Amino acid sequence: GIKIYPSPASTEIHIDLTENSKPIEGLRIVLINGQVLKHYLKTDRIIDISTLIEGVYILQIELASGLQINKRFLIIR
Repeated sequence: GIKIYPSPASTEIHIDLTENSKPIEGLRIVLINGQVLKHYLKTDRIIDISTLIEGVYILQIELASGLQINKRFLIIR
């Protein structure tokens, strides 16, 4: 139930929830090695990535149910 786009992205990514998905509690952008770069509030649905360098990142999405979903995205400029 969660879609992120565009991928590849350049300045921002959007998060869409389907009507069946649980509410989002928090978001984190993480490097492939596990280092957390940014943390966002549950109300954020458009994430500014303009300060990040090109590469592959993971968006960790924490749901209200306690479930964590990892979505990979690519930044190209």
